[in-house]
Amino acid sequence: MKTSFAFTRPARTLAPLALAAALTGCSMAPKYDRPAAPIDTAYPSGAAYVEPAAATPDDAITAEIGWRDFFRDPLLQQLIGISLENNRDMRKAALNVEAAQALYRIQRAEMLPNLGVSARGASERAPADLSTTGQSDVLRRYDVAGVTAAW
Repeated sequence: MKTSFAFTRPARTLAPLALAAALTGCSMAPKYDRPAAPIDTAYPSGAAYVEPAAATPDDAITAEIGWRDFFRDPLLQQLIGISLENNRDMRKAALNVEAAQALYRIQRAEMLPNLGVSARGASERAPADLSTTGQSDVLRRYDVAGVTAAW
């Protein structure tokens, strides 16, 4: 008896899809193992890490202490004073603050009444050869435009 394995048409189209689905589950890549972190996972603790009591007078906040009170070494105070005196960035920042304050005052001045007066004057000398009378003349002209007031 002769047996033949003949696939039907739907089985022929489904066979490559089944093979592709089976192969997608396979991976040749090695399994990823996360390396250990170079730092501890928890903050250190113990007697060495206990915060000491505030060493500032009257339990003042460190940020509110003046730099001369914070740094007590005279040489260090002198160096900090020289650096603050010659610090161009700080000088520029201070000038920018002054410029902003001046601009604010200028802008604020617009709220006040404004008074304006305008006048104009001109003086010309006409030489003798261009004059109709044959003598040199000095011509003077004055104009007063007016006074304006605005709020």
